[in-house]
Parts: sequence; structure tokens; C-alpha cells
Amino acid sequence: MQQEQIYRAMALFQAPLEFYQEFILMLTEAEIRLILDIGNQGPLYETELCQRIVENGLSRDPLQFIRQCYNRSVLCKDRDAENRLTYRLDTFYNRLGDYAIYENEDWGRIPKERRQALDHWKHRAYMEDYQESVEKIMQGEDVPMHNRAFLTLEETMALFDRQPEPVIVNPCHCKSMIRDQNRPRHVCLSWADNQDNTPYDRGHGEAISREEAKRRIRQWNAQGLMQCGDEYGFCNCDGRCCYPLRMAKRLGSRGLYPAPNCRIQFHAQKCDGCAQEAEGPRCVKLCNFGAFLQKDGKIVYRPEQCWRCGVCAANCPQNAISALPLQP
Repeated sequence: MQQEQIYRAMALFQAPLEFYQEFILMLTEAEIRLILDIGNQGPLYETELCQRIVENGLSRDPLQFIRQCYNRSVLCKDRDAENRLTYRLDTFYNRLGDYAIYENEDWGRIPKERRQALDHWKHRAYMEDYQESVEKIMQGEDVPMHNRAFLTLEETMALFDRQPEPVIVNPCHCKSMIRDQNRPRHVCLSWADNQDNTPYDRGHGEAISREEAKRRIRQWNAQGLMQCGDEYGFCNCDGRCCYPLRMAKRLGSRGLYPAPNCRIQFHAQKCDGCAQEAEGPRCVKLCNFGAFLQKDGKIVYRPEQCWRCGVCAANCPQNAISALPLQP
């Protein structure tokens, strides 16, 4: 395929030209040809799309090819005024996320500095979409936003008791982009639904029981992952990788977004510095924000650093840390 055609496909797929090499890694030639064929046209019904795929020699099995392109976020679904299914081009932004999530080994073969450049570009684009919502939250407005609040471990268990089965597990987008190997990656939870363009509808995810989900959450909490979300979607977040938290830190929204559901109280008289722990104090090791440190053999709690996620309280072996209700 000629370079000029690829450049044109990149423009149609909203891919920056600086990522030319990565673009041709993430898409097959047939997918690039499909992008060129659809161009800026409006949504196409499945029968129309099948006809074009056959006429252009993209696949002998057009329905399977459509399913592949939908699964890989090359196509996305739409609905007309009568709720009839149509398809249109997805975007490089979404394809990049799915590539990192579901083709993580291939993603890992891209040089680290290029992955970092892609991650920085994607996070800038993410902030363009969501910064205004967070700023409105900071001003006291009640607007819809994902990862709206931290949940304590107890609140998380109660949330899952109210949800249907199965629970769907997918790899975390943020950890996949950073490719963090130190903490679990398959930690994003949702509930089975057939809504268009969800990971579940695209054919992704592992179905598990409610009790298995709760078991894994307890395990992830003990590894320092923070529970964040609501009845619509849920993740176990890492302070270094998490896109919402990276945005929150840049915007200075601590205490407002993600909203805390508890206040932390440190009981110094109960603390023995985890003297029996080979790896040292758990609070120091698990805190995502550096709110705990060890100084002169004693644990110091710095409330000005704390985002009140509650992980420390759930894992203190001496019960020296309490997650108390927001209102005394």
C-alpha cells in the first residue's frame, strides 16, 4: 500500500501522523482499505457494508470481517432514528486502547519511549474529553462522570451484593497503556449487558460469579489497588497508572474528584510499625499517594497528602487506621 494512502487513512481514522509506524502495526491492510473505502461517509447498514466489503475484495466472509473490525475497534455501532443497527468508523484513540488492552504482548514489543509518547497523547485527548466535567464537579455541580468516588472495601462488597451475575472482568486500560507489571492488570469489572460499543458487546471479558469478584477485590485491595466506581462501572485503581487520577492530580481535585466516602484517622498509640512484617509497614507500602512515611522508626501520617481511598484502613494489622464516616 502506498504511503500516501496510509496518510489519508490516518486522517480519516483521526490518527496523528507522528504515529505512522504504530498505525500500520495496529491495523491490517484490509482494515486500512476499509477505512479508505468508508471515508467520511455516514453510518452504513450491515447489508450496505457487506456489499462494499465484497465488492472491494476485503473478505469472502463480510459478516465475519465486520465482527472482527468491531471487536478490534476499527468499526463502532450506531443506531438510526428507528433503532436499526448501522456501522461507522471508530477512531485511532479507541483502537489504541484496545490494542494495549487485548493485544498487550504486541503492545509491549513497541519501544518503551514510543509507548510513552502514545500514552501521553492519549491522556491529553482523554483530558480534552473530561476536564470540563471534573472542573464542574470542583465548582460544586452534580454532573455525570466515571470513577466519581472512592469506595471503602465494605461499601464495595455491599455494591456487589446488589448487582446481577455474571460479573465481567477485563484488563484495565490504564495499566495496559503503562504496561505496569507490578500490580494486577485484569481488574476492571462491569456487568453483562448488550449495549453498543461496550467491551462485552464487542466480545471481550471473562464472566465470573459475584462471590469470585468479591474474592478478587479483597485480594487486589490487599495489594494496594483502590476501589473506585458505582453501579455502572467499576475499577480497582492504581495511583500511578490511572487516567482519572492522573487528570485529578493535574487539576488539583483532591477531596472532590474522585470524591472520598470516608475520613482517615490514625491512632499512633496502636501502631507498632508492622514490626512483624518482613516487607515493612503496610500503610507505607500500599498508599498510592505517599500519605504515610516512616521517620525515626515511627509511622507519620500526612493528611494533606491523603485522598481518603481507605486502602490503608482495610489492611492495617493493628487497626491503627480507621476509615470513619465523612460526618462525625
